[in-house]
Order: sequence, then C-alpha cells, then structure tokens
Amino acid sequence: MAKKRKLGAKKPAASQLEEQLESPKREASILMSGYINHGRNVVFDKNSPDIYALQRSEILDSHTCNYCVSVDGRVVEKTDPFVQNTIFHSNCRGIWVAILTTNKARLTSAASRRHSAKFRRCGE
Repeated sequence: MAKKRKLGAKKPAASQLEEQLESPKREASILMSGYINHGRNVVFDKNSPDIYALQRSEILDSHTCNYCVSVDGRVVEKTDPFVQNTIFHSNCRGIWVAILTTNKARLTSAASRRHSAKFRRCGE
C-alpha cells in the first residue's frame, strides 16, 4: 500500500525534478513542430505551381485529441487560410502534405466515386 503524503508535505525530489524538466521539453516540442512546419511551408511556396492542394495528416493514436482526429485527411486549397495553422495546440503532431497537380485527376476521380457510392446508397 502506497504511503499518503500529508497536506503541505513536499513532493519527493525526483518528482520535483521531473516536473521542472517537463516544461522545457514541452516548449522544445512546440518550437520543433513549428520549425518543421515552417520548413515545409517554405518548400510548398517554392514549389507552388506543382501543388494542387494540401491534405492534413495527423498521427492517430491514443494521444491524439478529438480536434486533430476531426481534421485528419481534410483537403483544402493551397491558398486556404486554414493552412496557416501549422499546429493546433502544444504537442500537436500533424503536418500538411502537398497533393501535386499530377495527382489531381486521381484525387477528383476518387472523390467522385465516393460521392456516387453515397448517392446510390441513399437513392436505393
């Protein structure tokens, strides 16, 4: 059985150290995500003529928040202001992925097939 600490009792030194180290780790993670996405934006700008749209890609696991789950897979125009959101919160692990103009036909035909399949199901 674990011992209970009395009110006002100090935390063990190891716990205090872990808490002190956690904040800089979190800040470094936020900065790193921002820098990675900034670098991706520079590449997107340089290759803008070859990019048709952008798609959000999130790591989907038990640590993913509901908002990130909801934006995963979203496709937007490359000029959409939503793209300026490189990260949505601290510890955000999502990125924007470029959809090249060479993939435009594949993307639109896949969307068309999904739309017709939904229409057939609703109309039956």
